[in-house]
Amino acid sequence: KPAQREVIEWDEYTGRFDATQTVEIRARVSGYLNEVRFKDGQEVKQGDVLFAIDPRPFERALEQAKAELFAATTKVENANLDVVRGRPLLERKVISDKSFDDRESLMRDAQAAVKVSEAKVKSAELDLSFATMTAPISGRAGRALVTAGNWISAGSVSGATMLTTIVSQDPIYIYFDVNENNYIKYKRLAERGVGAADIGAVVEVALPDERGFPHKGRLDFLDNRLDQGTGTLRARAVLANKAGLFSPGLFARVRVTGTPSYTAILIPDSSIGTDQTNKFVYVVGDD
Repeated sequence: KPAQREVIEWDEYTGRFDATQTVEIRARVSGYLNEVRFKDGQEVKQGDVLFAIDPRPFERALEQAKAELFAATTKVENANLDVVRGRPLLERKVISDKSFDDRESLMRDAQAAVKVSEAKVKSAELDLSFATMTAPISGRAGRALVTAGNWISAGSVSGATMLTTIVSQDPIYIYFDVNENNYIKYKRLAERGVGAADIGAVVEVALPDERGFPHKGRLDFLDNRLDQGTGTLRARAVLANKAGLFSPGLFARVRVTGTPSYTAILIPDSSIGTDQTNKFVYVVGDD
């Protein structure tokens, strides 16, 4: 017998999981790779050391920059003493204005040289820090693309050696495409106060081997325009993934509320027949 119940119609889509954060680890200085300090596919925390380049060339460059800074500082001190000594001599007209101006000019040149040397020290310290590469985010590391002992190159993004990738695991995004007709329907529902596919709406997700939709997330992004080629709008939901069940690139079924709740007459799927494009139901009489 048919049943009368409160129901909600759902719109179902195919979605694809993607990481909320993805980072490519590339060399920022050139040198020989000394160590790889993680295992392929390992979970890493932000700040964990992943790779170490031979630091000795950068340590020597830093020592040289500090020595140049010391020499420049010494020149400033000597030039300052010459100015201090020259001021009473200028007042007694023992030296000319030109000679005193030359002493002040030498002091300013020495002060400028100190600033240049200080910048070289900071640059050398930065290069030394780049010799140790740490994880900028927490997540799962990929495989190490370069083994210890190899030369790795720095430079632009295209020229720098890529060492590995890291993708975050929890939370995780799922992207799906809403067709144009459904997008208009959701807008009409929103005008009536039914947030079917608004930011913050509940989205239900199921993996290919699951019955029903056991996982729930929240819609957190709608693109700002429809794709003219496909007539679809890109949408995104965010889900918790503490158990690591979902992985970037994995496909899943996604459903969102398609109608407000209403009273409907329900019959079992097994009682519905199909004749080409028509659906029909047999009604059995008393006889």
